[in-house]
Amino acid sequence: MQIGPQDNWSLHPQVNRGGYVVDLTGPYDYTASWAGLVHAAGQPTPQTFQIQNDTDFLWLATSYFATEADAGFTRSGIVVPLVMVQLLIAQEPFEDAEHPITGFAGSPEEGPRKLPTPFWLPGGVTVKINARNFDAANNYNLWVTFHGVKYTRPAGG
Repeated sequence: MQIGPQDNWSLHPQVNRGGYVVDLTGPYDYTASWAGLVHAAGQPTPQTFQIQNDTDFLWLATSYFATEADAGFTRSGIVVPLVMVQLLIAQEPFEDAEHPITGFAGSPEEGPRKLPTPFWLPGGVTVKINARNFDAANNYNLWVTFHGVKYTRPAGG
């Protein structure tokens, strides 16, 4: 099967940003993960990731996956963790307060939660997610994934 311009793809290979054109590098995911996130009524447990220095990232959607740390995974056992999260970008809060993971990243049944407006993250910026487990009975393994598109900056841009 050949793909050509007549196929009307919704992803554009280039976008004009700030007076220069950037080329589509491709779909990409960044993931923060916690192993054995324990009950912590006090301080949240942070995880960070950094957008690659040579590309910008257009964040489109967020998803999560969780397992109970002391239990095996089964296909029918979807875990909805009692975890609150707050996102910080370059040390500035992205939200005004912590909120349930399902409000931030949807649920495994729904698939990734789309952002109301795509959010541009410049290359080199650090993203920090604070997670707080409010479940005194369970520890969780948790993965939070940011789905989007990487864009390469033009030379000298």
